[in-house]
Amino acid sequence: GIPASLLFGRESINARVGAVFPEDKIQLWTRNSVKNHCFHGGSVTVTKDGRSLIEAKLSFSNDQYTFVLRDSPGSECQDVQYDLTLNSRYGWNLGVARLSREDNKISLDLNGKVLTANTLDGFLHCTSSSATVKEISDPISQTIQSNSRRQFSLQPFLTQCQESVLQVEYLERGRHSLEIVHVPTDITIQKPSEEIREVKITDDDFHNCSDTKIELQCYEDEAGKFVSIQNFTTTTFSVKEYLKKTCKIRVWMDQKYLEYAQFYTILDPLSTLEWILIGVGIGVAVLVIIVITGVCLARRKSSSRSRRGERGAGAEMAHLKGGTGETS
Repeated sequence: GIPASLLFGRESINARVGAVFPEDKIQLWTRNSVKNHCFHGGSVTVTKDGRSLIEAKLSFSNDQYTFVLRDSPGSECQDVQYDLTLNSRYGWNLGVARLSREDNKISLDLNGKVLTANTLDGFLHCTSSSATVKEISDPISQTIQSNSRRQFSLQPFLTQCQESVLQVEYLERGRHSLEIVHVPTDITIQKPSEEIREVKITDDDFHNCSDTKIELQCYEDEAGKFVSIQNFTTTTFSVKEYLKKTCKIRVWMDQKYLEYAQFYTILDPLSTLEWILIGVGIGVAVLVIIVITGVCLARRKSSSRSRRGERGAGAEMAHLKGGTGETS
């Protein structure tokens, strides 16, 4: 066979950490992008500090070759090195790329009230176990500690019936920050009748809170914008006076977090009228098509009968002419 070196040459292979959540995904490429296709259908043999770790298939998506690095953290920080040996689909050794602690990557992920500092599993214990939390309305930040899996509990800062906006910072190979907005978001609007609206708040932390307010805003043509009409203190209210207006609501509790509240449209008569007009338009179009089709079919039948009549008259004329010739 042809040696791989003649096809791949001395092309160097580059590796970097593409993602650390939900999996540790490693990206591979060559300086000369034309030769990246040599990775197609290939595999990677991974050794960790000289010991065999895994063999993984290469995947290709979004113009990028990747594989999933599966490892488990040790009991303490280990400044290890991963050697990635690339093999073509024909079994040729294409070269080696390396990853070390310097190539590690961090990403923050929030699941419920637990913040996780994701990293390559092999370097988990080499990352910081502390982070800072600051409420936007409070100039003082607090330091919090994680468990051994670099998970930080935010339970003390995200409490029931208490809105808040947190700025979390995690320092590890740079500054990583995340803004956490803790306001009612799981909201549905129900319509018991044409004139009544009921707001359902299903967030566990904001269900049946006594300080809940619902602001109603409606669009005013004269002002050219939405104007605040009133604040309801109950989740069921009448919209009888505003049925001809476009209106929206937002649920809030504390004035200082009002800008973070999400709007939900509850009245939109213009959209209803538009749908009616669209329905009428479609009906008219279908009727016109039916009429045109009927007219065309009628004309075709009429034309066919006319042609048959002309052929019959022509034959009769020929017969008459022939008969005249015989008598003369």
